[in-house]
Amino acid sequence: MTVVRELYAFTPGADDLSSTAAAAYDLSLQALIDNYRDEPGNVLCRVRVLSGEAEVTPEKVGSAWPLVDEPEPIERRMFGPMELKEVFNDPRWTTQKTRAYWVWVIDGVKQDLESGTYDSEAAWVVEYFGEDIPEDTEADELEDWQCFMDSGWSPWPMTARTRFVLWNSLSGILSLLESGLEAWAEESPQPDNDNFMHDFPTVVLSQPRIWWVTLGNACIRLIEAMRTGEKWNPRTPAEEALIYIACRDGWIKAALQEIEGTFFLRNQLASLPRGKEFESVELGPHEADDGPDYDWDEVPGALAGDEDVEFLWTAAMDGIGDPGDPVNQAQGIGDYRAESWHHPFDQYLQDPEAPSALF
Repeated sequence: MTVVRELYAFTPGADDLSSTAAAAYDLSLQALIDNYRDEPGNVLCRVRVLSGEAEVTPEKVGSAWPLVDEPEPIERRMFGPMELKEVFNDPRWTTQKTRAYWVWVIDGVKQDLESGTYDSEAAWVVEYFGEDIPEDTEADELEDWQCFMDSGWSPWPMTARTRFVLWNSLSGILSLLESGLEAWAEESPQPDNDNFMHDFPTVVLSQPRIWWVTLGNACIRLIEAMRTGEKWNPRTPAEEALIYIACRDGWIKAALQEIEGTFFLRNQLASLPRGKEFESVELGPHEADDGPDYDWDEVPGALAGDEDVEFLWTAAMDGIGDPGDPVNQAQGIGDYRAESWHHPFDQYLQDPEAPSALF
C-alpha cells in the first residue's frame, strides 16, 4: 500500500484528522493514525490514508498491522465503525505511543460457497504501547520533489511564502483527487463516492473518469511549477480552475495545517524570506499583518490575467463558459466548456515553453 494523503493535528480528535480517517473508511482506504513528538516538544497526531485495506480473522487481529522493531502493545482494543470519536478520547494519546487503524474482520464461515465470500465486519483497532511518544523521525535528506526551490524572483502577489503555501494547497487537492480515482473503477461511468468532486463547478461533475485523470495530471504540473517557480501560469481552463480552488480559504487553511504539522515543511517555510512591504497600511485592532505574503484574492487573476473562471461557480452565470453565449462573447471570456478544460489557451499553443509571468 502507498500513502495517498497525510494530515497532522495537535489533538487526535481534531475535526480535520477525524473526518479524514472517517472518509478513508468510507472509501475502503486504510487509515493509520499514530502520534509522535516534534522538535519543539509538541505532541502531534498523524493520519496516513493508504491505497488499500486490510482483512483478518478474529484470532489474527493482533498481527493486522506489522510490528517492525517495536514491542507488543500493552493493550489492544476494538471499536465499531461508528465509534471513531471514542478511539480518540483516551488521554494516553498525549502520554504514550498509540496508534489506530481499521480492518475487515472475517468470521471464517463462508457466506456463499460458490463465490467463496465470507461474512465480515469492519472494526477500528487501537493499540497502546508501554513507552513514551517517540520523537519526530523525519529523514534529514529529502527526495527532490519534497524540496521547495526558492527562485530569485519573488514578486507580489507570488512571493516565496505565497508560492510555498500554494504548492502545498495544490498537493492537498491532488491527494483528494488521487484517493477518489483510486476508488473509481475504470469501467464504471460514475464513482461510488464523489466527495473529491465537491469543490468543482457543476459543469464538469458528469465528466468520465479519464477526464478526471487528466485533471490530476494538470494538478501535478502545477505543483511542480509552484515548487520550482518555473512556468507557473495556468495553461488550460483546468489549471486555471485548480489555482482558483487552491486559493480558497479551506484549502489554504488545510495547507497551513499540513505545513505546521510536518517537520521538513515547517523548516522550509521558516527559511523563506518574508515578502517585502510595498506600501504602508493602517491596520485595525483585530487585523493580522502578513505583509504582501498570502494575498489569496489577488493570486488567481495575477497568474491567469483575469478572474473569468470564477463565473463557473455562479449559478446565475450557468452557460457562460460556452463561447456561443452572448455574455461570454460580450466579455471575451473564451471556451470554458467541460470538453475544453484540457485544451491549451492560444498563447500557450504558440509558446508552450513560456516562462513564469504576472499579469
